[in-house]
Amino acid sequence: MTAELKDKILNTAYKQELLEGVRHIVIGLSGGPDSVCLFHFLNSIAEDRSLVLHAVHVNHRLRPGDAEEDQAYVKALCAEYGWELDVVSFDCAGEAERLRISKEEAGRRRRYQAFTEAAERLREKGVPAEQIRIAVAHHADDQAETILFRILRGTGTDGLAGMSYKRRGAGGYLIIRPLLDCTKAEILEYCRLNRLEPRIDRTNDEPLYSRNRIRLELIPYLEQYNPRIRQALIRMGEIAWTDADFFDKMSADVLENVRKETGEGFVLLDCRELGKFHKAVRTRVLKKALKELGMTEDFTYRSLEAADELLFFHSPSARIDLPHGYRAVKVYEDVRLEAPEQGDDGELSPSSGFGVKIVSREQNGSDVQEVSEADRFGTDHSGKQAAVFDADEMAEHFGADFAGRICGRFRRAGDFISIKGGRKKIQNLFVDQKVPKDMRERIPFAAIGKEVLFIPAHEESGLKARYSTTAIVKSKTKVLLIIEYVQSL
Repeated sequence: MTAELKDKILNTAYKQELLEGVRHIVIGLSGGPDSVCLFHFLNSIAEDRSLVLHAVHVNHRLRPGDAEEDQAYVKALCAEYGWELDVVSFDCAGEAERLRISKEEAGRRRRYQAFTEAAERLREKGVPAEQIRIAVAHHADDQAETILFRILRGTGTDGLAGMSYKRRGAGGYLIIRPLLDCTKAEILEYCRLNRLEPRIDRTNDEPLYSRNRIRLELIPYLEQYNPRIRQALIRMGEIAWTDADFFDKMSADVLENVRKETGEGFVLLDCRELGKFHKAVRTRVLKKALKELGMTEDFTYRSLEAADELLFFHSPSARIDLPHGYRAVKVYEDVRLEAPEQGDDGELSPSSGFGVKIVSREQNGSDVQEVSEADRFGTDHSGKQAAVFDADEMAEHFGADFAGRICGRFRRAGDFISIKGGRKKIQNLFVDQKVPKDMRERIPFAAIGKEVLFIPAHEESGLKARYSTTAIVKSKTKVLLIIEYVQSL
């Protein structure tokens, strides 16, 4: 089994060109079976290939006692094989609460950050970036679970491809997955035969997180209908990857043809030229351009769809807020994709944002005809929550550049919303509506400065939608401002 699995990993590395030109490998070493197997394999080929391993262990401080024992085990393992170890310790639970994300996501972000920082230290010592790889221990069972998890979240066809054998991460370093063709059973047997005795995280056998529930509950249930469900999911992923690879190459060519300008923090694209292509190509071009600007994750169908719609707006100026503070801005016949400015704070969570449209009432057609005060909030034809305002009155109240100043964010001190006869502090509004304290910092809204324009309905807290009485749409209104709430499935 040891020789067979080693040959299997080498075949994957050769076929996917994972180790071509590499001299230094930063490896995430948790101490569990997967990472220990990968560490042992890389160590076994290091001398023949002149490889230098740089192990990184991240202590999430989630399992007092066990976490320290994991760290001690990894330290002893690296000492046994003669490799250096970097240890990063951080408060995963506290980080998750601060960023309003799950502990799973907080841990994942910090791990990749630690890997990138280790690679940067090598680069500072004079090692060329193309000679550095970051190796992580995802395997075939992880791939099946990832694809199923994405299906449940409502992924697009690219998401069905699952994890890639290699991808470009932060800092431009290649992240490789040499074990992606290996099953968990093969990895465990490899560890047993090589007497590695890896650490076992008992929480992996408890349905505490979404991934755990999929592995422990959903997949066993689906195996009643298809005993080979894991293999079926992986096969579907391979087919989807082939299609995604074709579109990726096509979109790269199209991007160069429609690119008008690239500068510090922005890419300017020709709307007319890009609009000639099929939507499947257009959205991939937008995604590729955003990746150039540094947006590497959380591309939702709705946010890309909103950016795509921006290409065809007749208004010379409109804006779509995308995850992580990125923006798509209509500039006459072009669309400008922008990275977040340094120092941006209070941005929305990765899964949500707001889109802004300015359209004539006639142009908008059936979406908004006569909008009474009671009907100013609702859902549009695509199911997004939306609020509508008189664009001319908005310009009088906030200035001609009001559309570009609308941002999606969370609550800050002093925020208020206009109501009949005056204004109301958002803090008081949340108190009156009995919004739980622990949720008040997690309710997104669209605002200009301190003035809140639109708060979408928030099912978890029970808060109903609210909108400002500023610039109410009247029968004489000619130009509409439409603010749409874009939220991933």
